[in-house]
Amino acid sequence: MPDYEQLTHDVFDLIGQGRLEAALNRIVSYRDALTSAQRARSDF
Repeated sequence: MPDYEQLTHDVFDLIGQGRLEAALNRIVSYRDALTSAQRARSDF
């Protein structure tokens, strides 16, 4: 399961650097990882 605290830290760092697209990509990757984890759990 992805680490939410690390995600928020990374996203705010990227936003602070003015790298909004990179921050959005990080959020989308997190969402995709959550979706995959939920799918894996429902397969059992």
